[in-house]
Amino acid sequence: MRTREFRADPAEYRTHRFRELRGHVPMALLLLAAVLGVIYGRVPPTAFAAVALALCAMPVLAAVVRNEKSRAEFLAYAVQLHDDRVVAFGPHAARSEMRRADVTRITEEPDGRLFLWSRRGWVMVPPWLDGRHDLRESLATWGAISPAQPTSMRTRLLGAQLLLQLVAVLVLGVLFLRTANPEVTALTGGGLLLSVVLQWTRAARILRRRGVPWQATVHFVVLAALVIGRMVWVFSTQQ
Repeated sequence: MRTREFRADPAEYRTHRFRELRGHVPMALLLLAAVLGVIYGRVPPTAFAAVALALCAMPVLAAVVRNEKSRAEFLAYAVQLHDDRVVAFGPHAARSEMRRADVTRITEEPDGRLFLWSRRGWVMVPPWLDGRHDLRESLATWGAISPAQPTSMRTRLLGAQLLLQLVAVLVLGVLFLRTANPEVTALTGGGLLLSVVLQWTRAARILRRRGVPWQATVHFVVLAALVIGRMVWVFSTQQ
């Protein structure tokens, strides 16, 4: 039985990191819009600019600080191709395996990722492996590789749901700091905190599956701290 191993190509690390940082941009813009709705009109422009800059810079600063660790995690990616199965390794001792007989279909994403699907799950083959073209040709003998299906209606509905959540956050944010009433502040602040926690949990779960540590979501903590700080200030001035 022949076994071939394909490991991460160090030359692809910069491209991988750029894609990873680019993935934070939409979330950073959404958070910036939410912060704008929360503190606009109540904080001097210079202070608001500092907070906005800090929120947008946090993912980049976190990436710079943990660059060596990220490189080690990147180099942990590997794929072992056996005659009857494929085994994929990732950071944090992640390991997934699929037998050739269980593969129902193989799809390819626009960024080059290959997904081997079975009735029980899937295995991802990253595009930054050394010898990835040979690996792709070998996997093509297991089954036809088809392009990933376009965005489904379910995914579009989820996107619309996220947009509505953002609008709700902006409305709550405006009400949150347009009033000094403790009851209204508690109600709108609680809604904002709930939204932050839900989005934080969702983002952390997605990033954990991709091998990205929770520190990449630290901007959620800052946003929650801003809301809590405002609530404490309102309650303290009413005493």
